Amino acid sequence: MLRWTWLAAVILGLPLLAKVPLQPVRLTNTDHVEFAPGGTIKVSGSMGQLDVEGWDRAEVEITVAKSTYRGGTPKERDEATQELNLVRVVAERKSAGELVISTSYPSRKLTRLFRGKTDLNLEYHIKVPRDSHVVIRHDDGDVRLYDLTGEIDATSRAGDIVLLLPASGQYSIDAKCKVGGVYSDFDGNHRNQYLVGERFNEATPAPGSRVFLRVGMGGIQILKMAPGVRQPYPQPTP
Repeated sequence: MLRWTWLAAVILGLPLLAKVPLQPVRLTNTDHVEFAPGGTIKVSGSMGQLDVEGWDRAEVEITVAKSTYRGGTPKERDEATQELNLVRVVAERKSAGELVISTSYPSRKLTRLFRGKTDLNLEYHIKVPRDSHVVIRHDDGDVRLYDLTGEIDATSRAGDIVLLLPASGQYSIDAKCKVGGVYSDFDGNHRNQYLVGERFNEATPAPGSRVFLRVGMGGIQILKMAPGVRQPYPQPTP
C-alpha cells in the first residue's frame, strides 16, 4: 500500500518537476570599416536574417547579433556564450575597392545544427555606401535590401529576398525563384517555370543598374520606395 501511495505522489508531483523556461543569451557587436563609394562589397556564408542598407557615409558598418537559449545557471550561460563566440563574422579588405564580409563556423557540425536543429540565430545589419556593387551569397534565412543604387547580385538557398529600390531609378532586373514566386512593383515580364517557380525580367536601356536575384526555395519581392521614407528594418538590439 505504501508503495502505491509513493508512486501516486510521484506522478502527481511531476508538474512540479517541469523544466525551468530557457533564457536568451545574446551577443551583439558592431564594426566599422572605411570604404569609398562605388566599390564592391561581398557577403558570403551568412545565415539567418540579413539586412543591407545604403547610406551616404564612406564607410561600412557591420552589426551582428548572435543569440541562443539556455538554462539560467551561470555554467549554462557561459557554455552558450562560448558557443556563440565560435561563429565569427570577419570583414576583410581585398583591395581598395573590394571588401569581403564572411561568416565562419568552427566545424560542419555546428553548421548543420544551425539548419533547423538548434535555437542558434544570427542577425546581420550592414550599412554600405549607397552606390556600392553588392554581392550576396546567403544560405538559409531572409535577405532584405534597402536603398541601394549600385549593381546588386544576391542569391539565397532558402528564404525570401525583399528589395526596396528608389522609385525614380532605372534598373535592369532579372529575378528567379526555383520554388516560389516573384512580385515586382516595376513593370516587366513574368514567366512561370515548371509550375513551381517563377522568373521576372525588366530590361531598361543603359545606364540602368543591374539587379540579379536568385532564390532556391522562397519568394522575391521588388518594391518601390516612397520618397522620404526612412529605413524600415530595425537594427539588432544588444
